[in-house]
Amino acid sequence: MTSETPPPAVPEETAAPGGPLPFAVTGPGDLQLSPDRTGTTTFTVTNLTGRPVRVRLQPKSSDPTHDAWYSVAGDPEVPMTVGATITVDVKAKVPAGAAAGKDSLHLRAVDEADPEQLTDGQPVAVAIPDAPAPPKKSPFVLIAVLALVVLLVGGGAIWWFLIRKPAPSTELLGLTPPVITGQSLVAAVLTTTTGTWENATGTDVQWYACTTPVACTPIAGATGTAFQITTAQMGTQLKVTVTAMGKTTMATQDSTLTTVVRTGVPNVGTLTVTSAKAVLAGYGLNAIVVNDASGSGCSTVVAQSPGRDALANKGDVVNLTVTYRPPTSCVLVAATFKATVMATAYIPLPTKT
Repeated sequence: MTSETPPPAVPEETAAPGGPLPFAVTGPGDLQLSPDRTGTTTFTVTNLTGRPVRVRLQPKSSDPTHDAWYSVAGDPEVPMTVGATITVDVKAKVPAGAAAGKDSLHLRAVDEADPEQLTDGQPVAVAIPDAPAPPKKSPFVLIAVLALVVLLVGGGAIWWFLIRKPAPSTELLGLTPPVITGQSLVAAVLTTTTGTWENATGTDVQWYACTTPVACTPIAGATGTAFQITTAQMGTQLKVTVTAMGKTTMATQDSTLTTVVRTGVPNVGTLTVTSAKAVLAGYGLNAIVVNDASGSGCSTVVAQSPGRDALANKGDVVNLTVTYRPPTSCVLVAATFKATVMATAYIPLPTKT
């Protein structure tokens, strides 16, 4: 997913009376079910509350008696950080006895701490096909009679062939996908399972950074079950693809996407403006000096907002308050501020007495 942007306006959304929308919920325009009357559609949910929340996700039909047709894939209760956006897959399964036609589905997001804070997303039209024809009944009685005739006439060898156990299957099957745990923050360590498989002889893991759900780039060297996030992944979402090897075939399963990677703001107090800007740029952040119109890179930072370890998205601005120092009051040196950040720094010169 791309870097955080303000959530789109959704006219169809509704919130609890007396306040702004706590969440933005968007989805596709319609959902065409398959001939077996099943299907999946994806919604996005953005936290607009201005605080971390635990959101409860509830698929709803325009007809409450149809609510049981829809369910959230995975955990319907999800923690969300400030401004985070998540994708939610909703599965549909319409009973064979229901009439063909149209239904309407929307996703409701509810703040667990304050259930009155909720948002109903835009409706999705659901097209329900005709119920599949019932399968033809097998002629069990005729089969039983023929089996008895074969037993009496054909002898024990044919009977043994009919009742012997089939050979064990060697088909490679993915049973459950990999699951990522951990916080989507720079320097945090994420871990993943490899999923569960049937008839797999081994598995390989690859981590990806995604700017959209379908635009993902493999992260070089990230092939283990643990991965430490770096500033290179700022503003992206991460996922894992696990490839399993069978005796003759291979198969893959993907995890769901993490939330967008953010960072804790580094402390740049006491640095010169030039040094502070270089450090912040290494974290994908921008800097603005709020009280020095001269633009002197030698001015010394005395305060910053947001402060140290506040969570920030890629491209966010850190406001710097400085003490003015003229451009001639520092010298250029090379310095290392962080293991992954090399920058040019300006060091104040000693004052002559």
